[in-house]
Amino acid sequence: MEIYDYLKRKYFYGFWEKYDLEISLCGNTEFYRKENQAENCSGYYNEELKKFGHKIENTNFWLMHYNTGKITYFGIINVPTKKDLRHMSLYITLSEKLTAKTLGYPALLIDRSTKSKNAFKEYSYAKYSKGILAVKFGKFSYELTDKRFRKPEKPEYELSFDGYTHLVYAGNKDKLIVLSKKKKNVFDNIISFVYLFVFFNALILVIIFFYDWKYVLKRFKFNFLNKIRFSMLFILFVAFVLFGSGAVYFTVQQNKKVNNREMEEKVQSVLTELKHKLQYEDELTPEWHTEQYDHLDELLHKFSEVFFSDINLYDLNGRLLGTSRSEIFNRGLLGKEMNPVAYQKLVSEGKTEYIQKEKIGKMEFLSIYIPLRNETNKIIAFINLPYFSDSNAVKKNISDIIMTTVNLYLVLFLLTALLSMLISSQITKPLTLLQSSLKTVQIGKKHKEIAYNRKDEIGALVKEYNLMVSKLEESARKLAESERESAWREMAKQIAHEIKNPLTPMKLSIQLLQKTWYDKTNSPEDFEKRLDNVTETLIEQINTLSAIASEFSAFAKMPKARKEEVEIVQKLKNVAALFENEKNIEIILNLNNIEELYIIADKEQISRVFINLIKNAVQAIPPHKKGKITITLEHLKNKVRVTVEDNGEGISEEEKKHLFEPNFTTKTTGTGIGLAIVKNIINAAGGDISFVSEENKGTKFFAEFLPV
Repeated sequence: MEIYDYLKRKYFYGFWEKYDLEISLCGNTEFYRKENQAENCSGYYNEELKKFGHKIENTNFWLMHYNTGKITYFGIINVPTKKDLRHMSLYITLSEKLTAKTLGYPALLIDRSTKSKNAFKEYSYAKYSKGILAVKFGKFSYELTDKRFRKPEKPEYELSFDGYTHLVYAGNKDKLIVLSKKKKNVFDNIISFVYLFVFFNALILVIIFFYDWKYVLKRFKFNFLNKIRFSMLFILFVAFVLFGSGAVYFTVQQNKKVNNREMEEKVQSVLTELKHKLQYEDELTPEWHTEQYDHLDELLHKFSEVFFSDINLYDLNGRLLGTSRSEIFNRGLLGKEMNPVAYQKLVSEGKTEYIQKEKIGKMEFLSIYIPLRNETNKIIAFINLPYFSDSNAVKKNISDIIMTTVNLYLVLFLLTALLSMLISSQITKPLTLLQSSLKTVQIGKKHKEIAYNRKDEIGALVKEYNLMVSKLEESARKLAESERESAWREMAKQIAHEIKNPLTPMKLSIQLLQKTWYDKTNSPEDFEKRLDNVTETLIEQINTLSAIASEFSAFAKMPKARKEEVEIVQKLKNVAALFENEKNIEIILNLNNIEELYIIADKEQISRVFINLIKNAVQAIPPHKKGKITITLEHLKNKVRVTVEDNGEGISEEEKKHLFEPNFTTKTTGTGIGLAIVKNIINAAGGDISFVSEENKGTKFFAEFLPV
């Protein structure tokens, strides 16, 4: 027994407590007794190894293939002895315990290199021996016999049923090993596609952004359409964060509640058993023992195996009385004094239960303390149960929640992105149509109403637009009528004014002729002379009226110009010749050595342009001043320019604003529509007219035409 205790304390603690340990020390001459039969130890164990053992390479251990459903290892270690003693061997048997997973201090005692990995957590496996299930692990529910897996024609093959894929290895007729993994469902495949889709699209966007980020920023517009799309995605993202955070928080809190409840239930069970054993004790000391138990550690170890929890017992001064896991204290991982905070809560404050977090190195765990009372209700010790929750299981639960949430919301993100594009396009379609319609709004133009029958905010906006268009057309019609009436009134007023001017001298002349006729004192010669003067005056005024009528007629008709080729040099020579006899005025024609040049204009109207410009120049020169009018022709890169310059009175700044308006004139005579006609003719030919002027120095008019 001493050898067993020594070897167990020295080597088979911690991780190895998941196995039942059996140790035999036996020499060559000793016998192993089985079923009342004596047999040599070496012979017996060698026969066992021959029947069931499989040698593990580079060790003195064998894997024993017993049909017990448990993993069993057997080892032989030779014990060196003195020469005069017989040869001795240790026969060690490790058999897997068929118990629930043990939690507690053993996790601290496992060498890091021997800790199990999680690489195969998704797999289940089973081993069949002679057609009977010997070992199984994982979530898949294996059958007791291998009939469903056995296919004699192949040593290795793959099967699929019950939602799992099974890889089967049949080495011989007695042994069969099955490795199983759950199949991916349709949702898993969709998630895989979504992950790949998102990854590659994100990769493409990153490459494009870093390749030409300025172009991306320039092309991106945070308009109403994108605001709707990003708003939908942002709301979904916020919901994802809130839902995921809430789910994780709820899981952690629920796990804490479950842990606390389990601790309380377990410590009450331990308390009940210890009270049953120790209720008659008035005081506990480290030397406590009974006929059944040599010390408290043995009693606590027994209860530890029953309740699957480590148990510590402290005296009334907070010193360790006993423990089910002495190696923790022997190795100095924990001190032998009770936690001072817990001691204060139980002793000073009189609490009946106290739970707190404790720490060994970087490992945190919960620890519960309660007082132990005897039959007289006297506290004789304090019970402590450390509770090591399965942190990997908690992390896995949280990880599963997060991954499920991520997977779900990733699909939702993709669907929302697609739906946002469709929905936002449908929402903004009438707005886009409204925008394009507003761009084409012009006064006096017929506009088509937008058809939108839904009674929502956009429908109200479209309705207002249609109403506005209708009102605009009505306003444009009324405005056009008002403008026409105003133009006709202004034209009538101007014509009346222009006609009234020649009518007055005509009236006076006729009245004078009438008076001369009735005046008998005048001789016939005087009457004839007066008649000639009146006739001359009437003819002159009639010619004036005719000229006024012609000018207004020309402005009112505004015939459509014909764009044709016109030789400009000869036209300028002909027009300049008309004004050569003007008194006190010098006409200079500067053609810049151009003998022939064609422009785009109307042959009938082009002469009127230059005649009006030269006539205005003549009229701008005061009578007392020597006039000089220069006509210059220039052939520039993409236009032909004719400049008419005079040294007249010039134009004031106020008059410059209205110079090309109809009915505006700076002279005491004329209709004021000559320059308006000139501008219309040049613009109709695709050209332009401008001027510069300085008072008392003169004016320059620039008429520009398109060359052929």
